[in-house]
Amino acid sequence: MAKDVIISASLVLASEILSETVLAISETANAAEEAVVQKENFKKFSTYLERIAFLLRGLAKFDVNNSESLRNVVEILNCQINVAKKLALECSNRNKVYLLLNCRRIVKQLDDCTREISRGLGLIPLASLDASSAINDEISKLCKNMLDAEYRIAIAEEEILEKIESGIQERNVDRSYANNLLIRIAEAVGISTEQSKLKEEFEEFKNEMENVELRRDMAEALQMEQIIVLLEKADVTTTPEEKEMKYFNKLNTLGRQPLEPLQSFYCPITGDVMVDPVETSSGKTFEKSAIEEWLADGKLQDLCIERELHREWVVMEDYLPILIGLLGSKNCEIRRHSLVILYILAKDSDHNKERIAKVDNAIELIVRSLSRKVEESKSALQLLLELSRSNVVRNFIGSVQGCILLLGTMSCGDDTQAAEDVQELLENLSILDENAIQMAGANYFGPLLHLLSSGPESVKIVMAKTLSEIELTDHNKLSLFKNGALRPLLQLLSHGDIETKKVAVKALQNLSSVPQNGLQMIREGATGPLFELLYCHSFSLPSLREQVAAIIMHLAISTTEQESDQMQISLLESEEDIFKLFSLISLTGPEVQRCILQTFNAMCQSPSGLQIRNALRQLSAVQVLVQLCELDNHTVRTNALKLFCCLTVDGDDSTFLEHVHQRCIETLVKVIKNSNNVEEIDAAMGIISNLPQDAQMTRWLLDAGTVEVIFACLNSGDRNASNKRTIIENAAGALCRFTVPTNQEWQKKVAEAGVIPVLVQLLASGTALTKQKINAVGNLVRVLGEPDINACEASLDALLTLIDGEQLQTGSKVLAEANAIAPIIKLLSSSCARLQEKSLKALERIFRLVEYKKKYGTSAQMPLVDITQRGSSGMKSLAAKILAHLNVLQEQSSYF
Repeated sequence: MAKDVIISASLVLASEILSETVLAISETANAAEEAVVQKENFKKFSTYLERIAFLLRGLAKFDVNNSESLRNVVEILNCQINVAKKLALECSNRNKVYLLLNCRRIVKQLDDCTREISRGLGLIPLASLDASSAINDEISKLCKNMLDAEYRIAIAEEEILEKIESGIQERNVDRSYANNLLIRIAEAVGISTEQSKLKEEFEEFKNEMENVELRRDMAEALQMEQIIVLLEKADVTTTPEEKEMKYFNKLNTLGRQPLEPLQSFYCPITGDVMVDPVETSSGKTFEKSAIEEWLADGKLQDLCIERELHREWVVMEDYLPILIGLLGSKNCEIRRHSLVILYILAKDSDHNKERIAKVDNAIELIVRSLSRKVEESKSALQLLLELSRSNVVRNFIGSVQGCILLLGTMSCGDDTQAAEDVQELLENLSILDENAIQMAGANYFGPLLHLLSSGPESVKIVMAKTLSEIELTDHNKLSLFKNGALRPLLQLLSHGDIETKKVAVKALQNLSSVPQNGLQMIREGATGPLFELLYCHSFSLPSLREQVAAIIMHLAISTTEQESDQMQISLLESEEDIFKLFSLISLTGPEVQRCILQTFNAMCQSPSGLQIRNALRQLSAVQVLVQLCELDNHTVRTNALKLFCCLTVDGDDSTFLEHVHQRCIETLVKVIKNSNNVEEIDAAMGIISNLPQDAQMTRWLLDAGTVEVIFACLNSGDRNASNKRTIIENAAGALCRFTVPTNQEWQKKVAEAGVIPVLVQLLASGTALTKQKINAVGNLVRVLGEPDINACEASLDALLTLIDGEQLQTGSKVLAEANAIAPIIKLLSSSCARLQEKSLKALERIFRLVEYKKKYGTSAQMPLVDITQRGSSGMKSLAAKILAHLNVLQEQSSYF
């Protein structure tokens, strides 16, 4: 008995020991998911934690014989979980720049925690828990996975750290190095590269580094100080205004102090007493005029190369106008030194580039040096290339007269480096905006065309790239083709290199949107190489095929713009060409499909339109178009519907009876119901309007709700709006198939839909084509003579809506023109009381008009008298009132 008590006392539920650990694991996993850096690594770590928590919850159900052993395991786990949680919270709350710079430490800590947790899991006393073999296997598998786990630093992060280490070691890295480095850091951690945002983040990073806790780790503190010194060289960390303020504050401070470095009032250069002494950055004092001469002959060049701070002082002291002014000197050495110094200063920052460009005549003077001796021209080229890296400055360069032509001349020489620099500069200038192009005018386009036609191949490609990227007015596009841009572009199009083809295609796409240019391209044989590219399957470049398809579409549109007195040209010459192009629709993506469909739509409107339509019908194009009408891509679907509609205009009924089935009808109706695209609705309604007058097809249309859709189209919005007129015309045409005299059921459907009043309004205000297509009234009148009382009543109800309210005058005229009044009078003798009463009410209104009372009154007298004898009391009174209108009874008659 005592033994059992001892055993019972030694048994402990594992849940008592593991519960806090499971909770801590869950909290750490949540913290890991909130980390703003190393997200993939923390996600992997969080996955391991979730698996551990799941297994520990399973183990918590068992009794444990040796609780001390399990507590040791829990102690290991809790220790590492706390370390991981602290790390995750740090990576959620600390400055992002700091976290990036410490990515190696973070990844190492994750790796260490993972291995220690794996070691702890391996010590769980599974035997004492009497756990299942499945749990044993799962824990063993998890331990192995965690031991094998690899956490990696992103390549971009590793490259940034290497650049930082390299910059610290070299110590003399320039501002552009720091600029590039800070931007890469921002992109890596997801910070905006906008200057104010980046500066704010950098200041936060600096402030965080001043935290007292960080100073405990002197090695880290020293490393961070070195990194801050390196990054502070970047433009973004200090605005030009702040630099200028700092400089002049220092200058003013020095001015108020005793000039201890001065040993004499004599200038070391001139040997004379100084009138206007200036202290240089080296601490020596010189006569100002002597310094200017010194600047002019170049020893300044060495000073600028020596230290970045010197370069800042040169700019602050406003020496840029002096240096640029020296470019007009007769001394070529002075000009060359000035160019070199300006290049050094421009390379330092975009701010300096802009300051140089804003000096009066700066760019003009630099461009002038391109035409001088080799060394000077190369220095000018190097400076222009550096300046062109600023978005603001490149517009100044491209607009200078003669610049492009001089660059083209330089690219033709034997100097490989100069040719490469010219090419890069021209590429930079090729993204000029439209305003800059307009300002440059002939100064830009003339040299561009010259280089495109006669420059070396590399320059031709750059010029073509320019034409492919700049925004041009139609006038500019016409002028470029008129002055010879097409022929060299076609030569590049036939080039064997695919990249060259791409540039030529993109340029032609930009220029071919003007119809006159499109016609010129067809005349000069552009279609051959274009179709060759379109049909070539070896190019795995869908964008190239899309651009070619867009050009061909432009050419097709141009054929619709031909003057009648000109020789007519066609895009496609034979049925084989038509078949080959149309068959491509089934083999390409949506963008090419759209372009090809628009191409055929345009050609169907061209002088050769009938030939194109007939060829497409013979090719069973309708079958393909029916399939395209079911696509979700509304752009392709719209163009397919438009071409489909075009083919129905003068087509053979058999073609459509073969391929247009119930599903197609339902698709057309669905498009009209659901689409917001007016062109798409118009095309779908046009197809319905033009479909063969086949009974089965009409039944499908009725079942699909076509009559209701037609009513909605006829009754929607402003009928005079240009984008709605053709829809109404097509809707009116579609309605005609349902008003044939041989089918009363269809006519009844039209009447029940309430279409008649809308038709009357269209007769008064619709287009000529709309009026021509509405013959529903006459067909409804014929139904009044049918023996079926229900059909007769429905038709009468529809017709009587024509004379409601203020429509009496126009509605009565429509009824008279359709010969409807006589059949209505005849209904007075109907055996159906409802028909008699409705006819009475109609005639009472119609006979208020003298014209119809005179014309039809006599024929109505006898039926009216009969009703006064045998009708109901209400009908008797109304019949007598009508007879009074007809002067047959006195208004004082007892019948009233």
